[in-house]
Amino acid sequence: MAAPQNNHALQSASEELGRTMDKQLELLGLLSEISDRKAACLTASDIEGLRDAMEKEEELIVALNEAENERIAKADALSQAIGLFSKNVRLKELIAAITDTDAAQMLGRRGERLNAAVAELAEKNNRLSELLQLQIDRNDYMLNMLFAPKSKNNAYNVRGTRRDNHDNRGFLDVHV
Repeated sequence: MAAPQNNHALQSASEELGRTMDKQLELLGLLSEISDRKAACLTASDIEGLRDAMEKEEELIVALNEAENERIAKADALSQAIGLFSKNVRLKELIAAITDTDAAQMLGRRGERLNAAVAELAEKNNRLSELLQLQIDRNDYMLNMLFAPKSKNNAYNVRGTRRDNHDNRGFLDVHV
């Protein structure tokens, strides 16, 4: 009689872990949408929209941290139901130790989806970082155009002559 109870505990613990992983996947999807929104705000120079997106992102990160702590607790409960009495057991180790193949496959698929979502979010954040750096460089350039002395301001007219240069030769007048 103890074996079916143990199997029921294993099933229950794996389902709870799966629900927690689904919750994390949903939060990662929302963070991915926020990342897209931040990129659009940066491109449009929408500071208020960017501020709102960052506030929402902070809330989602707090919720994701709570879900991660919950996932760790559920994984520990599953490891005890399996008979592994160590803490912080990796998902691959849990899947290998589960005798119920349906539960193992379900957890494996959810783990793969989580890994893919994290990789996608990391890629979006890298692109967002590059976009932010481009915006910073653009703003620096524009400020330098406003405040640079005329001798360092490289503005050219239609003929390719520097505006502050009174020489009649320009880029278009050079012959090889």
